[in-house]
Amino acid sequence: MLAALFQLERSQWLPPQELWKHTRRQLAALLRHAASTCPYYASRAADFLAAAPEEFTPDQFATLPLLRRREVQVHFGDMASRSVPPQHGKVQSSSTSGSTGEPVRYLSTDLVGFYWQAFNLRDHLWHRRDFSLKLAIIRSETKSEMLGNWFGDVGATTLATGPCLMIPMNASIESQADQVLESDPAYLTGHATNLVALLRTIAARERSLPGLRQVRCMGEAVPDESREYVSRAWGVPLIDLYSTRETGYIALQCPDGAGYHVQSESAHVEIIGPDGAACRPGETGQVVVTPLHNFAFPLIRYAVGDYAQVGEACGCGRGLPVIRRILGRSRNLMRLPDGSTRWPVFGIPKFLSIAPIRQFQFVQRSLDDLEVRLAVERALTPQEQARFGEHIAENLGHRFRLRWVFVPEIPASKSGKFEDFICDFE
Repeated sequence: MLAALFQLERSQWLPPQELWKHTRRQLAALLRHAASTCPYYASRAADFLAAAPEEFTPDQFATLPLLRRREVQVHFGDMASRSVPPQHGKVQSSSTSGSTGEPVRYLSTDLVGFYWQAFNLRDHLWHRRDFSLKLAIIRSETKSEMLGNWFGDVGATTLATGPCLMIPMNASIESQADQVLESDPAYLTGHATNLVALLRTIAARERSLPGLRQVRCMGEAVPDESREYVSRAWGVPLIDLYSTRETGYIALQCPDGAGYHVQSESAHVEIIGPDGAACRPGETGQVVVTPLHNFAFPLIRYAVGDYAQVGEACGCGRGLPVIRRILGRSRNLMRLPDGSTRWPVFGIPKFLSIAPIRQFQFVQRSLDDLEVRLAVERALTPQEQARFGEHIAENLGHRFRLRWVFVPEIPASKSGKFEDFICDFE
């Protein structure tokens, strides 16, 4: 692990052209393996390798067809390798959280897990976290417990750290707040929506977290309002990372500049427009990922279902490509009657000045109908409801017919992810 981190410390500074040479070499090895051991790729990968020059370009690699979730579900058996290299370790079967409504089953190896840990450690090192301090992690599929190390088995053999408090996300926010207040961690990790709700709960109690140094987010697109709240109210930065279960780490927030750096040593990442062409800086497109080290279940040009905006080269000097913003999934796009789509902006910072809103979620039911789901501290007055509706119209740029739904609580998905806007019609 330390040898891998030693290499990663140096590779991040390579110029983009040099990084691509290393990526291309690994892609070629992955394609050869997929062509010879995975029936699903037998023809397409072999045909590409036969037709493409040895030093193929990113544009030439992009001529391979996209792989979508539905295809992975249908062709799981034929996508699995018939002969995984033994040096890659044990093969494990896993599945995604299904937060999109399309859970995906996939295979991985010990080597994939090794690289997951390596890039997790890179994130901690990039953001200069003090390993001697306490970490708290709030996530699904865990139980309340205090661990002796941040990294489990890897930590036991690689790094000595302070304790790590694990908190289940299905615990109530009040219970989470009790545990975090008692622990007073230096670093707090979880989904942005949950963490902001937790911090607001602690603030409402007029309590503080004297030891808090950073809030670290995963699993959701992070709204600008969440970053601003954490910075303004708690005086610490919100650090985000971008990964999926089936692809591993995709991008990490730059420790010295703006945006996220693609983890090119682990994945080849494309952001493409509707015509399939690579997006330029400032443009938004769908995220396509090819993990470089999963020889048990190659995912070649896999459309993960997210949209992101390409960034300019970073002033920090790293050659790793830049993602400016991670925006969310296709179903988080608002559709308008003129046929256009856009990412909804709600003007969230003014919500509390208008009405006592604890949670909100908007569901677009048709081109003109918007369901406004609210959990509130008390019933809204007619004036508050009218002002809130006007505020929504001004920020969304379209006057939807609003259907108001008041609920005690708006739950996250089973995976703990939360979507503040969902387009729910064909």
